[in-house]
Amino acid sequence: MKTFLASTLLAAVTVACLHGETFPRQLEESLQRAGENRDELKKALAEPAPAAEDVSYLVNRASQSDLANLTAAQLKNTVDLSRKAMGMPWYQGPGGVTPDMWREYVLPYRVLDEPLDDWRPGFYEALASQVEGCQTSGEAAVIAHKWIWSAVEENHKPRPRVQFDNNAGEYRNMSPGQLIKLHSGSCFDINILQVAVMRAIGVPARFCCVPYWTDADECYHSWIEYWDTKSSRWVPLDAVSDARVLLVAMRRFAVAYALPGYSSEPDLIGKERWDLMENTTEKYCSMNPKVKFARLKVRLEAETSQAAVPITVYTYNYGAWRAVAMSSTTNMEAEFPLCATDGMYPYLVSASVNGQLFWSLCPVLSHTKNEIVLQKDTPNKDVACPPFAPQPATTGG
Repeated sequence: MKTFLASTLLAAVTVACLHGETFPRQLEESLQRAGENRDELKKALAEPAPAAEDVSYLVNRASQSDLANLTAAQLKNTVDLSRKAMGMPWYQGPGGVTPDMWREYVLPYRVLDEPLDDWRPGFYEALASQVEGCQTSGEAAVIAHKWIWSAVEENHKPRPRVQFDNNAGEYRNMSPGQLIKLHSGSCFDINILQVAVMRAIGVPARFCCVPYWTDADECYHSWIEYWDTKSSRWVPLDAVSDARVLLVAMRRFAVAYALPGYSSEPDLIGKERWDLMENTTEKYCSMNPKVKFARLKVRLEAETSQAAVPITVYTYNYGAWRAVAMSSTTNMEAEFPLCATDGMYPYLVSASVNGQLFWSLCPVLSHTKNEIVLQKDTPNKDVACPPFAPQPATTGG
């Protein structure tokens, strides 16, 4: 009760500040970064409560590019329709979507680093009447998924609304509107669309990926998860197949991640900020007969550091060691959830402490407890490539 009263009071103070144009420090900093677009953002912040709080949340986490390009109309559409979706049956009663989950996985106007696109009004109009009778978010998600993969008429001929094109991955990520217009995209493009469509009807959804396959020279595959209010769990959907067959459950991978719904740090995948994502490896190992789940405990032979020391795990792909997991430690220990290895697909683990390199090659991870020690070595020492030949690339995202 005290927490509720405190949050209510804070919200009231925030709205009062917004309408009095005395903005909280973080919001004022964001508005200053918006430059000439400041007045446009202030129009959206002038909305009455609780919309002003929602706009403030979005602006505070917006990237520099978004701050300079967001319009008041897009922010208003985003907030108004997101709140309208809260009237769906799966928001009501115990087990429904919580306010925190709604704000993180429904409200955001973007999924990754795709171009800005005011997609919510069109998707809401197309699907709201079809899902308003659904009692759970899972029922609505199935309808939305079928709509994405349904046929549309173009030039008096039926054609898929979207279709998977592996070659599209060579280009920048498309916005949902661009994909709907072009009909064809990579797994990233289609899953950006899937998250957007789910969120437009009030179904919490998040983007998921594997960084690199361990058995082929190939990077990244993506899918989504939606929150099912009936089972209270995240349920996966893959873009590669409208039969919802997860490619990640059919391949060797090192680690799997679920991204935040609306990160304050843009381009987490491009920056390889795996430490800011939720590690879901154990979940997907259980779906894959080719791999077993393992936990790797890492210990550095170094004195405890006052500053956090990053430890990174690499897999071999495209002729180089590629980062797939990281963690920071001050006590010289860390633990990583990973897929077990059989000696053919090793991991390299490294850390740098006070300019000194600590590393170890980990060729085998068993399906039990694993522990390795990172020993000091001279900086820039060449690390031998693993003793296997990279396999030809296969279909991915």
